Amino acid sequence: KRCEFRLTSGTNHVRPGLGVFACWNCVVSGKQGRWNRGYSRNSGSSSSIKLTKAWKTSWVRYRKNPIYRTIMSYSRVASNEYGTNHYFWSEHRCDASGERVGPLVTWGDVDDLKGYYDKLKTAAAAKEAEATAAISTAASTTASNVAAADNGNDNEEEEEAAPSLSNDEWIEYYLTKNLNAPPKENYAEFNETFTNTVQMADRISREREELKKSKRDDKMQTKVDKVEKMLETLKVLINEPFRERAMKAYGKEKYLKSGMSSNQCMFLETPFINAWLAPYIKSPSKMTKKAMKEMAEKINVEIERIEKLLEMDFLSDDDDFESAAKIFFRECYPDVEALYTCHSSYHGPTNMMTEEFVTLIQGGRFFGALCYLQANNLSPILLVTEPSASLVQASKYLDETSLKKLAKIAWNQTNTSSRALFQDREDDSWAAEAFAAGHKFFGEAMAKIDKFGAWLEGKVDEDKRAGFLNNIVMSFWYFDDFMKEEDFEKIWTNNSRLVRS
Repeated sequence: KRCEFRLTSGTNHVRPGLGVFACWNCVVSGKQGRWNRGYSRNSGSSSSIKLTKAWKTSWVRYRKNPIYRTIMSYSRVASNEYGTNHYFWSEHRCDASGERVGPLVTWGDVDDLKGYYDKLKTAAAAKEAEATAAISTAASTTASNVAAADNGNDNEEEEEAAPSLSNDEWIEYYLTKNLNAPPKENYAEFNETFTNTVQMADRISREREELKKSKRDDKMQTKVDKVEKMLETLKVLINEPFRERAMKAYGKEKYLKSGMSSNQCMFLETPFINAWLAPYIKSPSKMTKKAMKEMAEKINVEIERIEKLLEMDFLSDDDDFESAAKIFFRECYPDVEALYTCHSSYHGPTNMMTEEFVTLIQGGRFFGALCYLQANNLSPILLVTEPSASLVQASKYLDETSLKKLAKIAWNQTNTSSRALFQDREDDSWAAEAFAAGHKFFGEAMAKIDKFGAWLEGKVDEDKRAGFLNNIVMSFWYFDDFMKEEDFEKIWTNNSRLVRS
């Protein structure tokens, strides 16, 4: 992009609709460098006003006179549209040699064209009225008047015919006669050459883009083929029976459609394997025979550990908590196949066997690894072990959903979050602490709910009392306030609206 006024390149503001390329400084400052030596049509002096002037379509004269739209849409009336405005050159300009430069029509010419149109329209209406009057008086016209009329007609024939208003002929006539614009025919050769050049440039651009896309697609397909071959070779080295599941990949079709060759072309459903293989999937050439053998051994070691994990021999049958946990985990993961059950993610299907999960196993924290698979939530164990199990059976008000919600709140009393599981603990002793604290909180909450339920007799109908208490438990904020507040009257005042829920 090159400014034709200052002869500078690198400009960000170009106005090709004005007939020249001009930088923003030239458009708004009125200091157009070498073309300042030209002369204004109106003043005849050196021009230093702004290069362009806005013609606003919000003006009343534009809205009430459709002819302005006809003028501005004409092919030889050049302006730069921005928003609701048309920007014209503010005046006619010449270069140092006196030759006219820029568009044919300037800001002031727009109104001049409108005035010329009105003049032609008035003249045409007057001529039509004169012809109508002549026809009405034709019967009484004398021979001498006829002769005079014939002489008058001869004179009219000698006059140049006015341009037609039914098409754009009158605009072309004005440009030729008033602005000394060359006729369209003079541009025929240039226009043909220009059109052919633009079409050729578009065709070459399309061909280049198609060739570029074809090369990119071939490159991406070659990469996919190499990765598939690498994974097939690696798969043979993985131990059965979970060879297929551990090495199952997806995302090839999405990658080929994306057109982004730098992206990872495939993902493995098992996250820790995907993380280990990601550098080789991005650059398959890095996977040497030695690297492949080491990778297969690394994966096999972890698969064996995972298989032993599900035997759950580290959980004691003599401890109430560990015994209940063993039953719970075995129901969740009856075999290794259950570990590969996928859920949806941003990239696609995946399971919970992440690098964090593997880190826990490698550190000997088998219970923490199983808990990680359950999103650190072992609250269902509270509901089937004493003393909470008896309270569940004896519950007068809470339904199954509310009991599960209450158990989850109780389980989280000792902060069983992901951070606590990985960073703040050296072993899995936290689980027994959470189990004991959970039973304690669950018992306290159930006792308070039963007590409050009895207090509500006479205030809430029996058929609505259970619903009211369930609503309190299901809302974290209401339940938190409920456990902190000792005054039942205040609890009722603050939460009575839940009766209508």
